Amino acid sequence: MLAPEGKSDAAAWTWWFCQGPYWPEGAVRGRESMFTICKAFKFEAAHRLTGLAEGHPCGRLHGHSYTVEFLLQSAELNGMGFVRDYRDLDQVKGFIDEHLDHRNLNEVVPFSPTAENLANWLFFQFRPQIPELAAVRISETDGTWSEFRL
Repeated sequence: MLAPEGKSDAAAWTWWFCQGPYWPEGAVRGRESMFTICKAFKFEAAHRLTGLAEGHPCGRLHGHSYTVEFLLQSAELNGMGFVRDYRDLDQVKGFIDEHLDHRNLNEVVPFSPTAENLANWLFFQFRPQIPELAAVRISETDGTWSEFRL
């Protein structure tokens, strides 16, 4: 890496990060190079899944402490050095609070409220307003998640 005149290698990295998304001389930036940010939202809700084997616990009304993550990607940063300002995602929090939090999801959505279906639905609810949206991930528990991405 070539550091700006008078700067050490460590200082060069700091200089590059402070100046913007510059690439060291000779570094190859591939087609897959992306900046990614993620913001997580939490809500509490209940649901009952249909079509399961008799006696399956998810066939009964039960609740989860959901975590929804919105992953945004861009090959370029905006003038502020962001993929997108996290505050622009306040609309997601408002939607979740108004429509999903402390609700029976079977009464909110016209489909089986599985984590997979909810991730898909939220993705397409917000993709028109947030074109950088690359994926929506939903966790019903600490050890499980579902993700929808294009």
